[in-house]
Amino acid sequence: MAMVIVDTKAWIDYLSGINNAQTAWLDREISHQRLGLTGTVLCEVLQGVRGEGVFARVRNDLSKAQVFNTGGIDLAVVPLQS
Repeated sequence: MAMVIVDTKAWIDYLSGINNAQTAWLDREISHQRLGLTGTVLCEVLQGVRGEGVFARVRNDLSKAQVFNTGGIDLAVVPLQS
């Protein structure tokens, strides 16, 4: 079965509730497709998250997709600084 790698902008728009062709596809296919992302995409999405609770939820949601190592998850997941 093929896997779809979802880009940063699509995840950010989807998580922000923005309606466009990419988020409509993601919403429709999220439970039907194998989705993946790179460590860089994970890093970029999490950099824009504000608040520890939201950060934990987004990180948990994205962890359901396969993360392809492009420098390591430890590099991509940087703790929030107050």
